Amino acid sequence: MKDFAKAAEEREAKLRELRGRRQQQEHTFRVLSEMIADPSSHQDPSRQANIHELEQRRERSRQKREDLRFELDHLREAESVLLHEAQADLAEQQFDLTKVASRIAESSKRAAWGAFAAALASAVATVYGAVQRPSPPVCNPAVVQAPPPSPPPSVDVSVTLDGRRLPTKTEKRPRH
Repeated sequence: MKDFAKAAEEREAKLRELRGRRQQQEHTFRVLSEMIADPSSHQDPSRQANIHELEQRRERSRQKREDLRFELDHLREAESVLLHEAQADLAEQQFDLTKVASRIAESSKRAAWGAFAAALASAVATVYGAVQRPSPPVCNPAVVQAPPPSPPPSVDVSVTLDGRRLPTKTEKRPRH
């Protein structure tokens, strides 16, 4: 960024210099135009020398202006190259950051799966250990001394009093 700011400041300085020279040239051109328009100026040798000197200044100014334009174009081109390089560097850094973020995400995903696998292994080991160990007997003195309760008498509702069997709801009754 410092290079861009420095290049921009240099360019602005060159532009100010060019504007100042242009104003000076316009003033010189006006003076020359007035001298050329005045016929008496052709006869005065000091004016002729002044005109010649002004024309030489104008030519030097034109040459300097062309040189400054060339230099300004060169600076613009250099600025463009620097900007392009900076953009390429930025893109490369963004790509590197994307790769790092991807690796971090992949690593955290592996860590999450590892934690899940560890929890699953712990749960399986707990269940396996519980199955492998015999459970201790429950010793309740009341249960141990009392005989088991007898089941309630069952009544088969599908048999009639005379011993015939009744069909269930899903079976059809036989026709007599």
